[in-house]
Amino acid sequence: MAVNKKVLYISHIDWNWIKQRPQFIAEGLEDKNINVKKMYQFSFSRKLLQKNGKRVDKNLFPFFKLPFSNRSELLNRVSTHLLKLYFRFVILLFKPDYVWLTHPTLIAYIPENRSFKLIYDCMDDNAEFHEKNCWQYNNITRFDKACINSSDYVFCTSTWLQEKIANKHNIKASLSRNAFGGKIITEEVIPPAEVRNMAYFGTISNWFDFESILYVLEQIPDLTVDLYGPIESGVIIPSAARLNYRGVANHSELFSISKGYSCLLMPFTLNDLVLGVDPVKLYEYVNFGNNIISVQYVEVERFSPFVHFYNTKDELKNIIINGLGKKYTEEQRIQFIDNNSWSNRVDNILSVIN
Repeated sequence: MAVNKKVLYISHIDWNWIKQRPQFIAEGLEDKNINVKKMYQFSFSRKLLQKNGKRVDKNLFPFFKLPFSNRSELLNRVSTHLLKLYFRFVILLFKPDYVWLTHPTLIAYIPENRSFKLIYDCMDDNAEFHEKNCWQYNNITRFDKACINSSDYVFCTSTWLQEKIANKHNIKASLSRNAFGGKIITEEVIPPAEVRNMAYFGTISNWFDFESILYVLEQIPDLTVDLYGPIESGVIIPSAARLNYRGVANHSELFSISKGYSCLLMPFTLNDLVLGVDPVKLYEYVNFGNNIISVQYVEVERFSPFVHFYNTKDELKNIIINGLGKKYTEEQRIQFIDNNSWSNRVDNILSVIN
C-alpha cells in the first residue's frame, strides 16, 4: 500500500471507547503516510467513553445508526438501508483505493460493484457476543460469510480465528495479532510478593468471571479487587465487600494507577468468544511491569514468561495466597514490548497487502 493511496477505515466502535485495535491500526497507517479517512459508529451512550484523540483530527467522522437498531430487527434493516446510501455517497466523493472493515455487518453498507480493494480485519468471533440462533447471531453469521468471501484481504488476531475461518470458509486468513501501543515504560516497578489488592483494566462484559472473583474475595478476607473500564449494556457488577468499580480511567493514567496494586488481573470465563481473543490488555500489563494473573488458554500461553496462569478458581486462590514473584527481567519485558508494537503489526499488514 503506497503512501499516496487512500484508505476508508470504517470502525464499528466509537472512537472514544476504550482504546483498542481499530484506533491503533488506523493511527499506524497514518504514521506510514497513508491517507486514512476514519469513520466510526457513534455511541449515544457517552458517559463511559474517554478521550483517545491527542489533537483535532480532520479525517475523523462519526456515522449514526438509528437508536435501538441493535435491539430491533426492523429498525436494523431500516438503519442498514440508510447507511448503505450514505456510504455510497462517501465512497463516491472520497474515491478510496482500499476500504477497511472492522466488523462483518459493515459489509452491508458497501456497494457490491466497486473499484477498490476490500480489507476485513476479523478481531473476534463476533456472532458469539449474542445467544445462538437469535436474530443478531444469525445476522452476524450471514454477514461474516459475505464479508470473508467478498474481501481481497482477511486478517485475524489469533490462530483460533485463523483456523476457524480456514475450516468454515476454506479461505486462508493472514494472522495479525494485537499489540502494544504507546511509549515503552523504562521505569522499573517492583511489586510486592504479598497480594493484598488487584486491579482489572478493560471492558467489563458478560464474559468477565465474577464467580471466581467473588470466590477469592470470600476465601481471602483482606483481599481487594478494583475494576476500571466501560460496562457493556446489560452487565451488572455484583455487590460484594471489597469489590469496587472505579469508573473509566484515561489510557494515559493507567500506568500511574497500576503502581498502587500488588498485581493486575485478567479473569475471563472461557467460551468460544474468549478462546479467539488475543487480549490487548496483556501487552499493556506487561509494559506496566507489574505482577500479572490471567486465566489460561492457548492464545495467551506465549505470555507465560510474564504471567501467572490459573485454570480454576482454587488455582487462582492458591496463586494469591502463596504470593507472587516477578517472573522476568527488565530486558525481557522491554524486548517483548518492542517486538510486539503496533508499528510492527502495521508493517506486517502492509507487507501482505503489497
